[in-house]
Amino acid sequence: MDMSSPKALSEITQLQEAIREVQLRFSVFYGASLTKRNVTLRQFSLLVALVRGGRLKMSDLALALKVSLPAVTHLVDQLEVKHLIRRLAHPTDR
Repeated sequence: MDMSSPKALSEITQLQEAIREVQLRFSVFYGASLTKRNVTLRQFSLLVALVRGGRLKMSDLALALKVSLPAVTHLVDQLEVKHLIRRLAHPTDR
C-alpha cells in the first residue's frame, strides 16, 4: 500500500487516535492504581529501577532516575517509611 495515499493517511490517523486513547486510559488506570497504594510516580520509578537493577548504590539510582542524590535519598526515605524497601549497606560503597 502506498503510505502517502489518502486511504493510508486516513488509516494512520485513525491508528494514532486509537493509540492516544489507549495511552490516556492506561495513564488514568495507572495513576489511580498508584494513588490507591499511596505511591507517587517518582517512587514507583525508583521501585522499577531496583527491580531491574537489583541492589544499587544511591548514586546509581540518581543516575537511573535522572535526579539529584538528595532527591533519591528523600525517595528512599519515603519508601522505607511505607515498608516498601529496606536500605542496606552496599558491599563496595562506603
